[in-house]
Amino acid sequence: MKKTGIALAIAAAPLIMVLVCVGTAVVMVMATIAGAVASLTGASSVLLQETSGGDCAIWGLPSESGGTTQAGTTYADLNEAQRRNSTVIIGVAKGLDIPEQGWVIALMTAMQETGLLNLASRANPDSLNYPHDGVAAGNYDSVGLFQQRDGWGPMADRMDPVHSATMFFTGGKAGQRGLLDINGWQAMMPGEAAQAVQVSAYADRYAQWEAMARDIVANLGGAAGPISGDGGLLCGNGLGLTCPATSFSAESGLTPDALRVIRCIHQNFPTITTFYGVGEREGVSDHPSGRAVDAMIPQWQNDDGKTLGWSVANWVRANAAGLGVTYVIWDAKIWSVRRNAEGWRAYTAGGSDPTSQHLDHVHVSVEGNAAAGGGEGWAAPLRPGYHVTTRFGEYDNAHTDHAHTGIDLAISSGTPIFAAAEGVVIFAGWGGGYGNLVEIRHLDGTVTYYGHQSNYIVAKGTHVTSGQQIGNVGSTGNSTGPHLHFEVRPNGGAPINPEPFMAQRGVKL
Repeated sequence: MKKTGIALAIAAAPLIMVLVCVGTAVVMVMATIAGAVASLTGASSVLLQETSGGDCAIWGLPSESGGTTQAGTTYADLNEAQRRNSTVIIGVAKGLDIPEQGWVIALMTAMQETGLLNLASRANPDSLNYPHDGVAAGNYDSVGLFQQRDGWGPMADRMDPVHSATMFFTGGKAGQRGLLDINGWQAMMPGEAAQAVQVSAYADRYAQWEAMARDIVANLGGAAGPISGDGGLLCGNGLGLTCPATSFSAESGLTPDALRVIRCIHQNFPTITTFYGVGEREGVSDHPSGRAVDAMIPQWQNDDGKTLGWSVANWVRANAAGLGVTYVIWDAKIWSVRRNAEGWRAYTAGGSDPTSQHLDHVHVSVEGNAAAGGGEGWAAPLRPGYHVTTRFGEYDNAHTDHAHTGIDLAISSGTPIFAAAEGVVIFAGWGGGYGNLVEIRHLDGTVTYYGHQSNYIVAKGTHVTSGQQIGNVGSTGNSTGPHLHFEVRPNGGAPINPEPFMAQRGVKL
């Protein structure tokens, strides 16, 4: 096709297709198609794509009759932007430990809502100030990859595919339900689960994209690692260590925490210039999932090399919360967050060669995107993936005739529980109706409770940092299922609503 420097829109109901072709300048075309025409969000306007650099692109849109009019129905038909956004969705899902069915549902949703494009809206002009793949015509304030309206969150979040995808899974800022909040979503038909989140006037249209979504997963699911952090995810909860990006190829495919490890080790120990990240290893390993880094120690055979290696290993241990570290191995020794009180222990796994015994490199395994912190040093007590079952002040007649004194966060048994801020453990033991309970007094005098644990890994008097693991989710005490009962008591007094308290400190529960 000859590039004429103008945009051409072709439409015919019920078949609707938008063709945009531009020269060297960016061209934006807005068009309203009369007749039986619906946009991806059910508006009476057609999505128009903004491109630059002389590219032509074709995207199909669902017709008002609900028929499929996409330009293609397989992964091979996706353009670069669509593949990039698909990778983001899968990466975010992996970072949240969401099973493959959730990836399919999210991809179906984004394909129906926006054609897997991050869309701005002229009806919401602030969205045009953020990076976007195109602009949707219409008088609607919904924007971004999942067409989330103002109530879902700040414009910056909705126009960032990483945050937008995260909200699709975990919910909006004003209490909108995410996929993980939908009871029994894994047993639902994928289209029904998508509708449960989106609450669309066109509920039956998500299902048409299931085959395409599964084809995308088949092509990207194994190869696409968790998000690399380039889309704004690297900030973690706010206090994760942030260091300059490197040019090392080992950064490719790593989770945000693993990126922190490479970048911050290199910044603090610039003589270390060889790192290994994603790759297969013998036995069970965090490397294939992008959750491990090997920092190769120069001259490891001599005393200087060994001293450098121990300096790195101890620095990583001291900054474990800010790096999202789970364990470190060096010089045939291992340290882990879970067994922190034991310090460095003998490492006996693997072979007897220098690499297997970690004599030539410092191995660091990480959570994925768990680097500690919220505003003013506060962090969520659970990683994303939980859902709220009972809020503060609600009446639970199953166990008590009193108003609920905290917030219940339901998630699978054994899930790690983290200290909400730095402090000292003032109680760890059986708490009656609380079951296995840990109480922490923080630096400002606030006391937080963590109830119904299956087991706790701290003791009275233990000093904890923000985001440090203190136990695991369970269902002990007065409980009908695995969850964390989280409670906030200013100065150790009467409990208050944890949600606004944590929100004021930059943490959404």
